[in-house]
Amino acid sequence: MTLTIDAEFVVDVSSDNENWTTVLKEDRRVTDGSNKADRTIDLTPFLGSGADGTRPVYLRVSDSFPDDGWGGRVYHVTATQTEQ
Repeated sequence: MTLTIDAEFVVDVSSDNENWTTVLKEDRRVTDGSNKADRTIDLTPFLGSGADGTRPVYLRVSDSFPDDGWGGRVYHVTATQTEQ
């Protein structure tokens, strides 16, 4: 998955919407968009198959510095599946 994001973000991924793993985090206080970039996340560890042959993957974007209220600003999300 490729995520275009900036500002003060934390990106977590889950396969069950209960147990979350942080996959991206901005550790600097950036509020001017200067860290806007496409960031690629490998979702393979979160994929599996449910009873119907599919399993959802959950993505959560939150604020790495909640005291200032900037949070993550998401511009675009692209998910691509490749057969192996």
